[in-house]
Amino acid sequence: MAVSVEEENIPNINSTQEGELHTEESIPEESTSLSEETSKEENTSPSEETPGEEITPPLEEIPEEEITPSPGEFSEEEKAVEEQIAQEESPRLQEISEGFDIDFYVIIDGNKVKLQHNDITGIATWKDGRTTYYGVSIEDLLLIYEEFGFVKNSDGQNPDAKNKFVSAYRGKSRIEYGKVYTDTESGKTYVSYNDGQNKQGEAIDVYYLPNGKGLALNLKDSVKKDNSFYSVEVKGEGQDRIRYALTGTVVEEVVSDFNPQLPDQTDQIEWTCMGTDDKVIDGVRESGNRTRFSIGKITQSYVLQRADQTAFDIQFYIYADNEVRKLPADSLKKVYKWNRQGRCYLSVSDLAEIYKEFGLNAEETQSGNYFPYTVRGEKTLAQATVVTYKGQQYVSYTLDNQDTTVPTDVYYMPKGASDGEKIPDNDSDQIKQNENSFYSVTVINPDGNRTVSYYKKDSAVTISVDPGDTKESDWLCASEDENKTIAPVKQGDKLTFSIGKIEQPYTVACNTFAPATLNIKFYTFVNNERYNVLNEEIPVIKDTTTKPGTVIIIFLMMS
Repeated sequence: MAVSVEEENIPNINSTQEGELHTEESIPEESTSLSEETSKEENTSPSEETPGEEITPPLEEIPEEEITPSPGEFSEEEKAVEEQIAQEESPRLQEISEGFDIDFYVIIDGNKVKLQHNDITGIATWKDGRTTYYGVSIEDLLLIYEEFGFVKNSDGQNPDAKNKFVSAYRGKSRIEYGKVYTDTESGKTYVSYNDGQNKQGEAIDVYYLPNGKGLALNLKDSVKKDNSFYSVEVKGEGQDRIRYALTGTVVEEVVSDFNPQLPDQTDQIEWTCMGTDDKVIDGVRESGNRTRFSIGKITQSYVLQRADQTAFDIQFYIYADNEVRKLPADSLKKVYKWNRQGRCYLSVSDLAEIYKEFGLNAEETQSGNYFPYTVRGEKTLAQATVVTYKGQQYVSYTLDNQDTTVPTDVYYMPKGASDGEKIPDNDSDQIKQNENSFYSVTVINPDGNRTVSYYKKDSAVTISVDPGDTKESDWLCASEDENKTIAPVKQGDKLTFSIGKIEQPYTVACNTFAPATLNIKFYTFVNNERYNVLNEEIPVIKDTTTKPGTVIIIFLMMS
């Protein structure tokens, strides 16, 4: 692999002439003098020779060392010179274990990166003609660059090394291809990184360019882009690893949905795959509790990490029975953050569990304005966004670049919240007129058991009860303000009550019920707003002296 110290004097790297790359590699002086001497001997005739006259000097006067060899033979001096030339031109390979200075590089994310390992066994020198080459064995290059795809082929053969490696003098920008050489005796293959006399100790940088450099003379941006590797890293959950893929290749990564280092597989992981630019790759769940991510023609690095997180501060609300009612949310265990700079999300399936009394169906397509939210303490609602990953819907509850733990209040409004809508006060005209309000219908059975159902404002409601041993005349349906009563209609063995457009709470009851307790809601007032602070089963005390069947309930004012 030829390189040059003086870049401005470097000739075209596509030349195939050996002597062009290093002008200091000239023919040794001994060879030149040898040629001159041979030429003189062959072309010079004795001056005393006279045409047509044969002169034979006495044999005893000719020194033994000056006897002219027979045709086809060489003198001892000529033989020594020829042997020296043959030795200089011999490609015999020598391996050297010290005295070299090589750093190995690769292009990652468009930038050259020096590899930390430099554990090559040594270098080799060989000659091609009269040029000396210095190279690294394929075996060492396999060890250095195997994680970047420079590996043995499926048939066990070494990978093609031609036009894959370039080198440069350290601190210089000029790059040139190495020359691939296979030693006939050992069968080992080498790639040169330098050539010239006494160049073994030169500081050299070697680069792996699997797509080649083309006609470029240095590592310009286009060369880096064409040969850049990108990382795909799996972080955490007992599956930490990193791999590199060459630009433009298709990458697939499969992760386990459970931490393989944990004995109990109870904590299912929700994985996310995000790029450097925060682009999210959607995964596909497979059999065997695995998730597969496919990255087509990779052009940036990606990280796979857990998307579900257990740290959050969220409260859930609904407009019910003319008040802003807080709902229990013990079922919520996780929230989700799919990328670094994006929003935090709740799964629709988790929301369906929280709002199941209010008819939220996770299988239906949801809209962001169904789940407005606000930072705790604020009154103005922001509309959420809905995304789909792995076939599941998720609803945002924060803005971009916010953490999962932002204190947030989430509302369910099945008819959609208007932009900039404000949270109404309890028992205000605004909440009574809000189309997202729900109203309850409570059925009190003769045994005192109660069932409560909630319905969207203005929806038509029909309630059906089993009268048992009671009479039809024992039942009645009444509105909360007691201005509306609805008589039952017998249908088969059931009694039905039809409420038109529901716009306040209703109760269906049998006047013969004799419960031991009643479920009572206790309220308090804070800043002129009513809050439900307790639901309790309160014992019933019957008044048997004045009006039979009268129930006395004692309310305590709570400070």
